[in-house]
Amino acid sequence: MRISFGWVVVVAIAVSSSHAQPPASGPVRPTPTASPEIGGKSLDQWIKDIEDKDPSVREHAIKMVAMLGPQARKAVPALIRQMRTPNDLSPMTNAAIAIGLILPDDPKHQKEAVAGLMQLLGSSQGIIRLQAATALGNIGPPARNAVPLLVGMTRDQFSWEIRKAAAYALGRCGVDEKNLPDIKALTALADAVDDLSKEVRVESLQGLINLGSPVTPADQQALKVVLEKRVRSDRDKYVGIWVRVALMRLDPNLINDQNLTYIAKHLKQSDPPGINADSARALGAMGSTARSKVPDLIDALKSSDTSLVSWAAWALGQMGGEAKSAVPALTSLLESADTAVKTSASEAIKNINNPKKP
Repeated sequence: MRISFGWVVVVAIAVSSSHAQPPASGPVRPTPTASPEIGGKSLDQWIKDIEDKDPSVREHAIKMVAMLGPQARKAVPALIRQMRTPNDLSPMTNAAIAIGLILPDDPKHQKEAVAGLMQLLGSSQGIIRLQAATALGNIGPPARNAVPLLVGMTRDQFSWEIRKAAAYALGRCGVDEKNLPDIKALTALADAVDDLSKEVRVESLQGLINLGSPVTPADQQALKVVLEKRVRSDRDKYVGIWVRVALMRLDPNLINDQNLTYIAKHLKQSDPPGINADSARALGAMGSTARSKVPDLIDALKSSDTSLVSWAAWALGQMGGEAKSAVPALTSLLESADTAVKTSASEAIKNINNPKKP
């Protein structure tokens, strides 16, 4: 998943799985150069190919510039044109994907990119709607104008993947100009917590966590009722973990041993696959308020499952000075042959020794 309040954003071409991926200090991008090259061509040459009459040439060029990430921001105008021009579906779809990976930072290009992606949300092609929603989510708050359209997509009757993509996007761009949660986004995500698909339910819960608590006490109480109902009725382990995180983030009085232990017990489980890593990830999302589970996370560092170890190290780092007892175990991981484990341990030690101010 892609969550911004402390865990790493993992950008993928397709909508992500709910299973945890190894964390890192941030997206790995090539070192910026004056004239980035890839696949034997310069960026300028690939941009020229994006305008080619042959749709297969355009598609290949778009995929290549997307691999350059933010280094390819010079290609954004050409990509926007591809999204707006009715042509072969493949270049159009890949242009949306590329925008979501390159992430334009120029305000004018951001506005034009968001407008183009919003137009694609009305496409008759499901794959285009899905990738446009995902790209808007990657862009984040600058895409807030898309919220009304994304709200409607959370009720798509034909694809749970589209509903999940819409929930992902709402969880990242569903804020107003003051960066406060948009009540329309919160309401749509709260409704989607009851979706038939567990993937949509988990994404919606993480979106609610990401946006934060509603502004008014009445809305807070209404959301709490929805989440408490889901705790009682849902038997999916992933949902069980994240609905408790959502409740604890909404009401600090619910940060108790019962809820934290429910999450921590999954550190020792491997069914369904990845549930142990998601447990570590959830504890990290709680930060220092989950300090009572530091021993459980230290124990998880001994696992042979590198995904679990990476997330456990990351979670300990999110607890700052409360996790000082984990430093020796984390230090031993600096010799790991696994790059993700080594990076996560190194970042965790830095965060523990130099905790961020609240």
